[in-house]
Amino acid sequence: MKKLLPLLLFVILISSCRKYRIEHTGCKEDAFVEEGFFLPNIFTPNLDGQNDFMMFHHDSVLISNFSIKIKNVGGIKVFESTDPDFIWDGKNDGSGKRCKLDVYKYEMCFDARGKHYHIKRTIVIDWMGETKMKPSDACPAQFENCAFSAQWDGTQFNPALPTNEYFPCD
Repeated sequence: MKKLLPLLLFVILISSCRKYRIEHTGCKEDAFVEEGFFLPNIFTPNLDGQNDFMMFHHDSVLISNFSIKIKNVGGIKVFESTDPDFIWDGKNDGSGKRCKLDVYKYEMCFDARGKHYHIKRTIVIDWMGETKMKPSDACPAQFENCAFSAQWDGTQFNPALPTNEYFPCD
């Protein structure tokens, strides 16, 4: 029994960590959606060709004075840009290493249509798509508040469009 106890504790710990990771990296905040503007609240930079980058969709609206800063949970900056057409691949600007699965805070400011925007929200980096799951393995309930780039129809966010991502279930 004494030999099984460490193994049992290890299995329980791994199981609870996975559950914690899914519950705490889910999309808690809404994506930034406003007429002609969309910034998803999740992306999966696993190079499967679907939702691999975080990018600001702005329907060719003229944008000025743009800036975005993304920080990890410790408040350390991992990405920054002054280009409204930025593309973030989930790697740390400083080290070039990929950022871990987690929730990141971003602050985005810009001027457009005679209005100043100052948005503070979160975005999830999720690497789980690396497992190349089949459609039958999808767990949409875990990601029900998530808005993916694949749901941008060219002019607006359309939640009826498929996310084109598949996630493993617990």
